[in-house]
Amino acid sequence: VVSTTIQLAIPIVLIGLPAFFMGVPFPYAITQARQRLSDRHAGLFFGINGALGAVAVPLSIVLSMAMGFRITMLIGAGAYLVCGLLLAGLGLLGESSEEPSTVTPG
Repeated sequence: VVSTTIQLAIPIVLIGLPAFFMGVPFPYAITQARQRLSDRHAGLFFGINGALGAVAVPLSIVLSMAMGFRITMLIGAGAYLVCGLLLAGLGLLGESSEEPSTVTPG
């Protein structure tokens, strides 16, 4: 018999920790985009996040039913890896800059 505490701790660890780490990069990237690029770029990132979030939920359901949870999780992990590489390529994953860049919106 598993105690109630353990029954509560298991979902927190299995769901809560990954959810926390999936949520941390977004506000960090928005802050970095605002500081290093412009408010316009930060708004663009926010819009892209909202659009992809609206598509991701039904897509993950379809993928899970068609290919299984393991493949769906691997695709999601790959998407996070691609996003991380894109942010690194934009220079948004380094130390914070006090001065915004001189990139002109175009």
